[in-house]
Amino acid sequence: MYRLFKITNLLYFCVFASLVSSCASLSELSDMEVEKRLENCKTLGMPEIPCREVANEFGRRKQAEYKREKEEENKADQKIQEEKDLKSIEMAKTIKLPPAGMVDPNLSKLMLEAYATAFSEEKLTSLRAVIVSKSFVPIRHEISGIIIARGFGGVVAMKRPNGECFVASTYYEQDYDGQKYTNVHFKRYSTAWPPESTKYQQLIECSNVYK
Repeated sequence: MYRLFKITNLLYFCVFASLVSSCASLSELSDMEVEKRLENCKTLGMPEIPCREVANEFGRRKQAEYKREKEEENKADQKIQEEKDLKSIEMAKTIKLPPAGMVDPNLSKLMLEAYATAFSEEKLTSLRAVIVSKSFVPIRHEISGIIIARGFGGVVAMKRPNGECFVASTYYEQDYDGQKYTNVHFKRYSTAWPPESTKYQQLIECSNVYK
């Protein structure tokens, strides 16, 4: 029994000595070796100081690993975005506004105002709007059933402060006061046009806006 006790203590001392002697060279160990030493600290109840060094080294490596993974993810995301941007730039050279489903200059003007208001922080310049819907969709009050607005789709062309022009496929609702249609509100983007677009705001050559 005494001999077994001595052997156990000897093993304990060896592991402890190994930890102490290697604290200064932990950075030279592989990730697997550091993880193994940390596991020994947990299971064998090693003294606090050397085990703290092992735990710190393990933590540093995990942080570095996480940082590398995030950098790789960011690079992959950046590459995807760059590919989308290149596609958008190429499309800008050929894309044109769609034919009108209905023509109403006053309503087109209200569309541009509604879109510019919705994105006022972008300080956009209104260029052109096209109503692509061929008819209006009546919007009724959910209880009374009376018409309170009408919905329709359209495309707007705008210019950014940096000189870029873009088109956006959009959906609007125009209020009805019981006698006439009044205010127009931008409600959401639509993916109906252009079908090949990868963005809600598709770049377009400014010279193509009025073609």
